[in-house]
Amino acid sequence: MTTSPYYDLCPREPSENLRWRIRCRERAMTDLKFRDALWQACMSDVCFWMGFAMYGYDPRSKNKIVPFVPYSHQEKVFCKLDEAIDYTQDGKTLDVLVDKARAQGGTFGYLWVDLRRWLRDPMFSAGYVTRNADLVDSKTDSDTVFWKVQFAINMLPVWMRPKYERNLSQYTFENKENGALLKGYSAG
Repeated sequence: MTTSPYYDLCPREPSENLRWRIRCRERAMTDLKFRDALWQACMSDVCFWMGFAMYGYDPRSKNKIVPFVPYSHQEKVFCKLDEAIDYTQDGKTLDVLVDKARAQGGTFGYLWVDLRRWLRDPMFSAGYVTRNADLVDSKTDSDTVFWKVQFAINMLPVWMRPKYERNLSQYTFENKENGALLKGYSAG
């Protein structure tokens, strides 16, 4: 099973995690070796990626934007999903069934696994099916899948953001630097 070799470096408590992120981002602005080390840790460890670079958004909460730090019970799930992507890249198929509870950040976590691949893996492709077209993408509706993706990209340190194109009418995010694609579909 995939492990998280760097995730122990991430503070788990949200306010300490946020202070740590700020310190890391400030240092990465001028220390290019440190920036490269952060990039490598994010690209090789899905949980470190989330604990360093990803945020959750809850419009019902007082603090609407919070660091996305996977709960201990989520770590193995996100690692297993990431491992499943590796497995299928060899042409094999694998079903991963996940029980998803409300208000646990599952949707964000699943998207963050793929967003990391979209940044890292040339020609990576992932598709998302929603029950209707209104839930695929919107510039203003935080309930849509691709609003969440855009939110995540906006929250990344500028040095992590690739050149990309978001096509609202085609429901796509294309990474122009490596050809990776995130595509949305409606079931209805």
